[in-house]
Amino acid sequence: RRKIAQQLSNKIHAQRLKETISSCSKENQPTMTSATQSHQVKTTTVDGQGMWRAWKRGFTSNVLAFKDLIDNAVDAAFDDPSVKKENDDFIGRIHINPDVYQSTTTGICLQNNCLNSVASLEKVFVVYESSKVDSGADAVGENGVGLKQACAALSDLSFVLVKRANNQLSFGVIAESLQLQRGVRLPSFNLVDNGSLYVQLEAHLQKQEYADVRNCIARYGAIEVNDPPSFPVGMKRICEHFQSMNRRYVGHDLFQVIMDRIRHQSSKDDTVEQVDVHHEQKTRVHTLMRDIKKELPKTYLHIPENLYFLVGNDKLSFKHWPQRLVEFSSFTVKVNPNMGWNEGEIFRANDERHDNYELRIFCGFDADRATIPNSRKECMLHLHSRKSGRLICTDADARTKIHLPASGSDYSQGLTIIMDDLKGQLPLNPTKQGVAFGEERRGRVHEENLYQLVGAVVHYYYNLHLKKFKGKTQLMQQVCTFGDWANRDRHRQLKSCQESDLTTYRVTPKKVQRRIRVDSAEASQGEDTLCVAVRTTASREKKRK
Repeated sequence: RRKIAQQLSNKIHAQRLKETISSCSKENQPTMTSATQSHQVKTTTVDGQGMWRAWKRGFTSNVLAFKDLIDNAVDAAFDDPSVKKENDDFIGRIHINPDVYQSTTTGICLQNNCLNSVASLEKVFVVYESSKVDSGADAVGENGVGLKQACAALSDLSFVLVKRANNQLSFGVIAESLQLQRGVRLPSFNLVDNGSLYVQLEAHLQKQEYADVRNCIARYGAIEVNDPPSFPVGMKRICEHFQSMNRRYVGHDLFQVIMDRIRHQSSKDDTVEQVDVHHEQKTRVHTLMRDIKKELPKTYLHIPENLYFLVGNDKLSFKHWPQRLVEFSSFTVKVNPNMGWNEGEIFRANDERHDNYELRIFCGFDADRATIPNSRKECMLHLHSRKSGRLICTDADARTKIHLPASGSDYSQGLTIIMDDLKGQLPLNPTKQGVAFGEERRGRVHEENLYQLVGAVVHYYYNLHLKKFKGKTQLMQQVCTFGDWANRDRHRQLKSCQESDLTTYRVTPKKVQRRIRVDSAEASQGEDTLCVAVRTTASREKKRK
């Protein structure tokens, strides 16, 4: 009996213990769930309306904003002759023209064909995501905001049209009226080129969620100031743009951006009436096209002859600097971004190391700048980057930056320096208007090495030509004389910077106190370098008399 009683007691104790554990677990379960919820990752949404306002302030002029669109077009249509490809008959084409409907100018269009297939607009329209971030010299755009930001800076309403070689079409809208506080809204639609484009697009827009997109197209259909919004006219215009694309460049993907009602570069000064007035819009579009024709030839160094670039009916030629620069010469130096040239006991400038990169430096005297009265004659520095040679920034007087004396007329006489970062090694800021050395771990070292070497090259080049004429006055006179001749002889055969056979120098640097200077140089004369006449002994004797 004692044994049986002990077994019953043990069972009762075990049952009570089990019930206690079960009740404790139930009590603790809500606490554990709340703890888990408190550790979930929280994210913030992007305010689409605030983002649009930021995009509008991204550029200081309409030309700079439009250059961002041209960068994308050049990247797509750029055909490097030195690279073998499957499509050998490809000819890059970029065309900028007014958007005209029934003789009324309402905006501006940019169209280009593409060497490679165009990504889907859903991917193109994703904000802050870009396949070009780590692309090096193959592309200029970064962060996935170039297309959207440039369109927002130029217009409140833009359309993007894509025609692919397989007859697939895409249509997208970039508009301020579509932006929401809870996010950026950039709708796009996939279509088929089967002759029923109007019906396809209208079927998409019948959905309630796209009512605001219908309103954007209706706004595009209002041509004159007092015209009411017209959806049929807007659809007709969009279909006509697609049909125009079908007639051009058969066999290649095409990309077109239409910007409606171009704003003034100071958008705060605009009123709705000013933007909509026909003659005001026509003036703005033609002014923008005129400025583009003036700026683009000096914006790109290496646009090949097989890229057909039209602004209106004018074909652009990218030979700006060979036309203007006297004694146009080329230097190549090796820059190290990690190890300072003056670190340690070993002189490290322009040496052979695995992490070095090549930088090409063009030097010359600007004949036009030298002859124009009241123009600045100081040493001007232009920084170009990537394979197309896109202009990033300009210093009107770079003597201090490259560690040269900045007093008086030293290093002047229209002296022009072009830094060509052909391999795309310099870190650029998102709008491609400057160098972001702060992105690198040793950015200050990189910057010091770069400008010390550039200063050494400029110091050697300037003093080499200064010695020819025994003074700055005579050098200036000869540069001006050449400028007069160059301006008269505009029909001589010229090549781009990439294709020109220029005088080249191979330099060996040395350390002079706290500066880098050129110790020796080997010159190879180029037939495309136009030289000033060397002052002879007879002319010097005549001058003395």
